[in-house]
Amino acid sequence: MTQRKLEENYAIHGDNDDFSACLLHVLLDILPDVMTNQFGNYLCQKLIEVLSVESLRKLVHAILPSVVEVSMDLHGTRAIQTLVEVLGNEPAGLKQEILALGAEMSQYIFDLSTHPNGNHVI
Repeated sequence: MTQRKLEENYAIHGDNDDFSACLLHVLLDILPDVMTNQFGNYLCQKLIEVLSVESLRKLVHAILPSVVEVSMDLHGTRAIQTLVEVLGNEPAGLKQEILALGAEMSQYIFDLSTHPNGNHVI
């Protein structure tokens, strides 16, 4: 239901949607847990797809300390893949966030590359 609401609001308001910004605000402290949940990861993927550039900045900084663990999780890897894809669509506006994710992941490049889930993020 929440995912459908995100889609509907995005169709109407684009990325200037108060609902997605409010949802992110509520989830910020628990994002890594939601991303690694078997059902929550789908909500996170949809949220990532509809967030504004400013909200994506907040999301990246919220998950940065846990990004490697989330990437290696069976469900979390999908959310991080979606994040990487969306960040790649806005390279100028999200340059610092892309660099921060890259810096964090580069410390664990071997572990991520050889992990059954983490390699999909790489």
